[in-house]
Amino acid sequence: MKKVIISLVALLVATTAFARPTGLRLGGGYSVDFYGAEKGLDITFLGLDRTEYYGAFIEVGYDWNFTEHSALTVGLRGNLLLNNKVQSTSNRRVEKPGADYGLTGQLSNRFYLDIPVKYQFSFNVSPKVQLFFDLGPTLNFWLGNRTTYWYASKVGGKSDSNAESHNWFKDTEGKYYNRVNLSLGADAGVYFHHVKIYLGYDQGLVPFIKKDFGKSALGQLRVGAAYVF
Repeated sequence: MKKVIISLVALLVATTAFARPTGLRLGGGYSVDFYGAEKGLDITFLGLDRTEYYGAFIEVGYDWNFTEHSALTVGLRGNLLLNNKVQSTSNRRVEKPGADYGLTGQLSNRFYLDIPVKYQFSFNVSPKVQLFFDLGPTLNFWLGNRTTYWYASKVGGKSDSNAESHNWFKDTEGKYYNRVNLSLGADAGVYFHHVKIYLGYDQGLVPFIKKDFGKSALGQLRVGAAYVF
């Protein structure tokens, strides 16, 4: 019986020996942004029919530990994402007598800053490993959203191509977009010493496209890693 008690005490000490650091956090990772047009509203000519953007992010933040198993985390995250579409001239074609004109491809890029504020819960699985889960809001600030289109044309047997670029916040269409958005998200991952690896998802609460042009909330899925000093 004495050996059993000693073993249980040793196990308890081992599972509570993890000391998660409090301090500056630096990290980054891979992310996917996606959004879809409001059902029933045809805005596919702007590429808003369930569009995905792929890219990377870097983050700096700070972790405050309230207890051994709870913390408040804040951060500043920069996101750069791209969307590249290659299309046939038979798609979105405008035909006129003796002419053939169509969109052959497009490249979109977006850059924005996030300020996530999340409350984190965790529990120990070994003396050196801790699992965590956090939940909270994120404020999004859009800094850039540009799309370049490439066109090919054939008139009278002669072929030609051209390109045009749109900054969706500075051009006329900018009135349709919200520069400031709010999202709610969660992360789940593992701490190992000063390193944490996690999977997270944020769902937009404010339409990326204003209500007078359809509702399209943004979602982001990401995989990241960070070092806490």
